[in-house]
Amino acid sequence: MYKFPVQGRNFMGKSCLESKSSELLSRRANQAFVLKMVLAINLLMVTVEFNAGFLAYSTALMGDSLVGWTQTRWPELVAGLIISILLLRSAWPILVDSVTVIRSSVTGENV
Repeated sequence: MYKFPVQGRNFMGKSCLESKSSELLSRRANQAFVLKMVLAINLLMVTVEFNAGFLAYSTALMGDSLVGWTQTRWPELVAGLIISILLLRSAWPILVDSVTVIRSSVTGENV
């Protein structure tokens, strides 16, 4: 009849994980370094693209840089909303003037 080894005793020498622990630690350190480098490069690219959009007065380029960074579409939606508000703000005086011209032409008054 086979007897299971008592816990805490290792009858075959080092266990599989103990013999490879230094290799696993070195791999983990290498992977952490690579991940930090990739994140740093990504942050640099987003910063360059965002600044290029800012210098070129391009909200589309700034929004695109944020989309690339966040992997979502919300920055493009916000940029579209800001552009719409700016266009409506600049178009508002034109709309008001056109309404007064239409009213004056209907009533026959000179503006």
